[in-house]
Amino acid sequence: MSLGLLIRIATMRDLLDLASIVEGSGAPALLSLASESDDAKSRLLDDLTKILGPQYSEEEVIAAATRSPVIAVSTIVAVLAGKRFVNALSVRLSKLVELELSGAGDTEIINVSRALGTPVEASPRGCMLEEDAFVDDRGFVGRICYRYRMKLCHYLMAAKTLLAEPSWKLVSYPVHRGYVYIRDRGRVVRLVAERYKNVVHEKLLALASSTEALEILKGFASRWKVIAEAIDALRSAVASYVTSAPKQGSSSSVRYIAQGPALENVSSVDELAELSSKFFPPCIRKLVNSLLGGENLSHHERFALATFLINAGVDLDIILDLFRHAPDFNERIARYQIEHLAGLRGSRKKYLPYSCSTMKTLGICPGDECGVKNPIVYLYRAIRSSRKGRRRSERAESVGAS
Repeated sequence: MSLGLLIRIATMRDLLDLASIVEGSGAPALLSLASESDDAKSRLLDDLTKILGPQYSEEEVIAAATRSPVIAVSTIVAVLAGKRFVNALSVRLSKLVELELSGAGDTEIINVSRALGTPVEASPRGCMLEEDAFVDDRGFVGRICYRYRMKLCHYLMAAKTLLAEPSWKLVSYPVHRGYVYIRDRGRVVRLVAERYKNVVHEKLLALASSTEALEILKGFASRWKVIAEAIDALRSAVASYVTSAPKQGSSSSVRYIAQGPALENVSSVDELAELSSKFFPPCIRKLVNSLLGGENLSHHERFALATFLINAGVDLDIILDLFRHAPDFNERIARYQIEHLAGLRGSRKKYLPYSCSTMKTLGICPGDECGVKNPIVYLYRAIRSSRKGRRRSERAESVGAS
């Protein structure tokens, strides 16, 4: 796996740079071989599915990404296949960058951060900033050593998609004379990887929204039919992977009750999405739509969505199927986390959804005034309102018939 190639993708300025990356990686030779050999084509399609497909496995992505041409081809395929695959590629390549930098020295971390426009500074020896942490009963003063720092503006750029998490908010770090000081090297690596993800995502989306770029890339793809085959295969894989089989015996999706599980009869993700537009509060509806679009939700956003659906009575397998749309979906981990939140694992405690005030603090609330203190209350009010409307309609029809 070439860190240099990954950085070139993030720092490309236009389509010409992408073409140079593709040519320089040896991708044309790989595509030509895949066009002539069924074995080579099968292997390429398998590698592209590992990097861009609906199932995420870090080990499989690493194995597929050991060949630089595959990474270059996956970039073209993602742009042509659409936003969902751009989301997946940017997330998964950022995981590779994080893995590479985790074993690298400070010099390499600094160089990558500079290339991404958010330079990190590191002290080779000693501390850039020290703070008193505690004083014990013998008068010993414990101090925290901060070896890394970033300009405040650069920190905000790198952490913009992390700032909803309390541990990444500025109050969690010393800020002095325009710099944010960071103690832990692992957090610096995470910041750089997050910046990488956002930069790649923006650049690939820009290409995907450019008519001129798409026409040129389509011409490139027409030269090698295997690219079109890869796109078709990926779209089919996503369609089959995220489609839920209906549960048997479901007579109605919504139970018109005032308390208890409200959506226990939902039989598919499609049905859940339809109900979301009718009964869910704006915050949860936005999370559902983002996930269905293949976007990567933060930890708190996932918690908010999962606990809302669990407490609404949605079948856990349907919730799991919804999360299959996440670009970093791992079934084993996702199932465990959902079952843990439902009180089936670990502490056996069933978690409640965040309150509206907490949702606002975390930046998840879109600001719409719903008049409730918890998103789950909005759901039950919407269901009761729908029930009353249905009854009024039935009475009106009855009167009209008589």
